[in-house]
Amino acid sequence: MRPESFKPWIQRSVCIVFCLALTGLTPQLLADLEALEAEVQADYEQRLGALFEHFHANPELSFVEFKTAARMADEMQALGYEVTSGIGGTGVIGVLENGPGPLVMMRADMDGLPVREETGLSYASRVMQETVEGDLMPVMHACGHDVHITALIGTARYMANHRDEWSGTLMLLAQPAEEWKTSGAAAMKQDGVWAKFGTPDYALAFHVAAEIEAGKLYASEGAAYSAVDSIDITVPGIGAHGASPHRGKDPVVIASQIVLALQTIVARELSPREPGVVTVGVFRAGPTGLLEPRSVRLAFQNH
Repeated sequence: MRPESFKPWIQRSVCIVFCLALTGLTPQLLADLEALEAEVQADYEQRLGALFEHFHANPELSFVEFKTAARMADEMQALGYEVTSGIGGTGVIGVLENGPGPLVMMRADMDGLPVREETGLSYASRVMQETVEGDLMPVMHACGHDVHITALIGTARYMANHRDEWSGTLMLLAQPAEEWKTSGAAAMKQDGVWAKFGTPDYALAFHVAAEIEAGKLYASEGAAYSAVDSIDITVPGIGAHGASPHRGKDPVVIASQIVLALQTIVARELSPREPGVVTVGVFRAGPTGLLEPRSVRLAFQNH
């Protein structure tokens, strides 16, 4: 998505869809939609635009979103939400009770990706951070999570300012590690998030997408995104000098055959009517081209 596309996404789309869902498309809200858009636009110009640039310039990797989580907690507390941090590691929950009614959860993911930003934006990320595995990586919000958490705060402010227009309990959930192989959602569940805060009657989320026109909302009946299985494989071998490969067992060749074979799962094992994707994102072997490595690590995802 182009940088100039972020503004209308935050401004018009997200707060509106969440507010509509929570209030049940009341005639009053539909009649006042123009005023709603104007209020969201004003919030963007006064606060949310700067907040988005802050999040974009300061991304953090999965399960180490400490500063992001702290900022989310501060923003929610300033709006009167009862905030609990440290759920599932770095997850944050903000609750606003407003009389009888359903418990509605709104969720946004916080983590960035190990990608070097080359956009040239004035607020481009220059962050380097260690992963939970100890690897130092560049970090970028390359999947739109900066938009998601900015919109969550915009929604939080609108709903707090318009308590007379809805009734129930609003739960804001800032999730860590959506991009990690063991999801932060699972970590929050294992930490007892539903037992502590109640099981939502309605759960809402959204995702920005580069192929969708900015300012538009798209919904589908049934599943909109695929589930993901993350798999790590270590291919063992016997190390040797690169000039004497016959003295070892080369795991690079074996791992390469595995990568090629994985591509036949979709082509030959699935029906053409069934969607599926297998992507190998990590192929990590030895430290030098002079040696036959002792092992190869593969990491891939099935969608």
